[in-house]
Amino acid sequence: MESMTSRADPPHQARVEGPELPTRADLDRATAVTAATIADPASGPADTYRAAEIEEAVLSAYWHVPGAQAELEAEP
Repeated sequence: MESMTSRADPPHQARVEGPELPTRADLDRATAVTAATIADPASGPADTYRAAEIEEAVLSAYWHVPGAQAELEAEP
């Protein structure tokens, strides 16, 4: 007896929602915060490191946005 699913049918793949990816505005904001932290004489090395780590995390996630790499490489 043949099963209810034909062997010719592709397997069903559920659409999985992942985390929301950052926008270019999010990346620009993180970069601005890092720059402001570096420029602030009251900020210490730990503050600068923390801001840079956050910026790096946003950039890392932004690379997953379709077309992001080409957009960033096209900038002067």
